[in-house]
Amino acid sequence: MEDRILIVLAEVPTSLEIGGWMLCLFALAGGVNSVLKLFDRTKEHPPPRDTYQLKGDYATRRELDAIEKELDELGTEFRERIEKVRDEMKHDAEVNTAAAIARAEKFHARIDEVLAAQGDLRERIGRDLANRGKR
Repeated sequence: MEDRILIVLAEVPTSLEIGGWMLCLFALAGGVNSVLKLFDRTKEHPPPRDTYQLKGDYATRRELDAIEKELDELGTEFRERIEKVRDEMKHDAEVNTAAAIARAEKFHARIDEVLAAQGDLRERIGRDLANRGKR
């Protein structure tokens, strides 16, 4: 039993061995990095003039002011159109309300006619009943 424990302990790496392996891994990573840098240097790169931003790529202050002025004009036109649509909607609502009132008045006039006819009919029936009762 003790022999097995000693064999297991003999297989556990020491801190010196771990340090050696870590040193090898760092050396390998450094070597890979150097090789990749070498390949990167030999790659074809675009000329510097293609990678720099030129002055023509920027908008000038005048161009920005012109764009801002145009946007303001469009915004004003848009607001005017919205106001026009709102006015049309108000007018349409007023027309619809007036039409609804006219229909309601016409309907009430018909109801009044029916009620008047009903009153006349009651009067006639009452007279007829009164005349029959006298006979």
